Amino acid sequence: MTPKYTLADTALKTIGGSFILWGILFFLIYFYLNNYMGELKGKEEWVKYYNEAKMSDKMLYVAYCHAIFHALFSGFGAIYCMFYADG
Repeated sequence: MTPKYTLADTALKTIGGSFILWGILFFLIYFYLNNYMGELKGKEEWVKYYNEAKMSDKMLYVAYCHAIFHALFSGFGAIYCMFYADG
């Protein structure tokens, strides 16, 4: 007996779970970058820029890093599907 799958049970839960997981990842990247930039203490010009930036600018920088991570993750997933999942 197969369970009934509805839009609410599958797609919406998947989308909601994806938002939660990528949101958690965003804040993990934010806390990691703050600690990393704090340890460097302005040894480079871009570190000084980050440490002196406003909170909104720091979040924009983290969003950029998050987008790069998301693109790499998606790219590796696409390559995996192309070579292995298609059989």
